[in-house]
Amino acid sequence: MQSDPHIVVVGMDFSELSDEAFRRAYELAALHPTSELHAIRVTEPASIAPATGYDAIEPTSPLRLDELSAMLAKHVDRLLVQMEGSFRSDVKVVSHSRIDAPMLGITQLASELKAHLIVVGTHGRHSVARWLLGSVAEGVVRHASCPVLIIPPHPPLAALAQIEPLCARCSEVRQATDGRELWCTQHRDRHGRRHTYHQRDRMSEDASFPLVAR
Repeated sequence: MQSDPHIVVVGMDFSELSDEAFRRAYELAALHPTSELHAIRVTEPASIAPATGYDAIEPTSPLRLDELSAMLAKHVDRLLVQMEGSFRSDVKVVSHSRIDAPMLGITQLASELKAHLIVVGTHGRHSVARWLLGSVAEGVVRHASCPVLIIPPHPPLAALAQIEPLCARCSEVRQATDGRELWCTQHRDRHGRRHTYHQRDRMSEDASFPLVAR
């Protein structure tokens, strides 16, 4: 009996970031023997469209839903051609177009399909403000009924808080102690000396996982 497919939904807006989200979503879908990748482009009605970076459409626009669907299908086909080296015929790829608020359109489709994962880019096409509260990505995370993978931009945009890279000395300490110590002398006070990790004694038949504090 064939198992149910592993379903991944990816939000598309024709940006480079959403193309990267599509490629990543495809790679994750391909990890499963039976899988489906559903790419969705949500176009907002102009009457309710906030500044999300997604396209908006007037209800009376000649650019009807079938035309929007055709545009997305062609775009997805181009992406698949570019991915020829990793293309797998057993991954079913379906494109969807909806007129709705992007967050609602993406999460609603995932709910209807009982998706296992949603993949979206960090922000829309037009503004760094997509990082802030109210972004499509944040709305999807808040309302989705399945896990959500957020694809960040490359290179990263200027963050609101400065994130420091890994300290070279901390890295040396971890290697030298085989992970028993995490921090160098300089950063030990900041993080504290104690941490708890789970370790299984491979030489023992005991199935318990002792807690060891450092």
